Amino acid sequence: MGRFVWRFIGVASLILLTSCSNTKTPATQQTTDFSSLVQRVASNCTDAPVPRLGQGNFCIDSGFTFSKDDFSFANWGRSQKADENITIQTLIDLFGHNSVCLSGNEKTCTARPITTQKLIEWNSALAGGRCEGIATLSARLHMGIDDPSQFNQSVTVNSIRKNNRQLNQALVYWWATQLLPEVANRAEESRLHSPLELLDDLMNGFINNDGYTVGMYFNNAGHSVMPFAVTERAKTFVIHVYDNNYPGERREIEIDKSLNTWSYNNALQRGDGTFVDWRGGTGSLELTPIASREGPFQCPFCLDIEDVKKTTLTVSSQDPKNPVYVRLNSRRGDITTTSDSTTNTIDGATIETSKNGINGLLTITLPADIGDFDVNFQSNNNVSMTGDAVATLVRPNMASIQIAGNIALQSTKNSESSVISARKESTQIQAPRDRILRVSLAARNQITHSTLRGGTSLIAYRLTDNSIEVSLKGANGKNSSPSRFSMQPGSFVSSSTLSMNNEGSVVVTESRVDAMPVLPQRKQNFTPQTRTSTTTAVESPPSIVIYEPD
Repeated sequence: MGRFVWRFIGVASLILLTSCSNTKTPATQQTTDFSSLVQRVASNCTDAPVPRLGQGNFCIDSGFTFSKDDFSFANWGRSQKADENITIQTLIDLFGHNSVCLSGNEKTCTARPITTQKLIEWNSALAGGRCEGIATLSARLHMGIDDPSQFNQSVTVNSIRKNNRQLNQALVYWWATQLLPEVANRAEESRLHSPLELLDDLMNGFINNDGYTVGMYFNNAGHSVMPFAVTERAKTFVIHVYDNNYPGERREIEIDKSLNTWSYNNALQRGDGTFVDWRGGTGSLELTPIASREGPFQCPFCLDIEDVKKTTLTVSSQDPKNPVYVRLNSRRGDITTTSDSTTNTIDGATIETSKNGINGLLTITLPADIGDFDVNFQSNNNVSMTGDAVATLVRPNMASIQIAGNIALQSTKNSESSVISARKESTQIQAPRDRILRVSLAARNQITHSTLRGGTSLIAYRLTDNSIEVSLKGANGKNSSPSRFSMQPGSFVSSSTLSMNNEGSVVVTESRVDAMPVLPQRKQNFTPQTRTSTTTAVESPPSIVIYEPD
């Protein structure tokens, strides 16, 4: 048996409830009388105090112990070593060899062009932190599904060292699962529930030895933690969590009994060192079962060109202290994101944020009939050259376009040319003044690369005759003749580099993408492992040793 044993006292069964909302922003409650919900949750609590969980009375506790069951280090973003971030192997383990590589020998991988773009995008988003991965792995370790000995023969979770390749690969794998429909849909469904209903669901799951991560959203930020106990106070219920931003500390999500809202103090530290308290209601708190991450997973980006039906724009910032925000304008309405808010006046458009602090992966999905639109980017510190980001635009019947570099404009003046200008038959990418952008286009087995310097543009046309058609425009406004690249499927991936010489002519350099050695797809275990453990009785819960963060 695993050591994930919940101590619980209660007489009433817990009922799964549903409600109506589909956003991550607090929704207006349908009723102000939550007494029945409060009574149902409270009926599973006692009048026994639990000093190690602060003020309040005992409801349920997993026996999670700090300095033993938590990691000794804090959440962090990208590692300096490439193989400790998201790799081709990570994607193979998630989706299988033939989804992300050309079909063939499974001991090697020739990455499909769209795979190459996704690796760049996800590793950029990872800069905001791997909280989802740490929360998920810590829950699996606590449930006994994984064992600390998997990571260099560690005895406890707290003894696992950060500079551990196996640990890093596990963390990025579980981090990436939040972006997959099979997991994201379960999280979205949970956001239909009010905070009290989610607490009811959480306790019901605890009784059945289920594990969870809790996601919180506030403005354009998201964060993931691991719940391990519940207590009751006069005006609130408290979900006690392990927050990987605060190793060694017990943290509290408070659920207000009368308002049916949640609060989390000092949730996020800004670049200037100040902290932000998060508050919310229905739609901004989520509960994701560990079981939902079992797979198998379908690759959400491995689509044939003909299967792309929606227009999506994804943006991930590479500097945790200086995130990049979006300003999208169309005849149907506008979308603007800032550090404090999101405005969306486009009917049918959706905005999703991954759980990576304030600069995770922002995904904007636009309606099929959106028509022409323009996109600019901004940051809070436009003077410095730190507003680096990766933006990927996917449109039906067009190559996937990815832009990387310091893309934030220095002002919001209308005279500024848009970085992205999407039209019916083409998409133009223009480098802002005094900036250099790296642009790639991916479709089937063809990927093209260009470097745009301030004022120069790349124009990608709607796919025709099974080919990508691209032209460059110099800072003087002179267009080159379009260059065509075949998208015919084959046994290799073709990589082309486009540049403009001093005469205004396009120079094309072509090569084949090399294969790299890989391992077969590795399946994740979901059966608790046998281990020797002791369980402390309910009347004498183990004490918690509190340490200051690293």
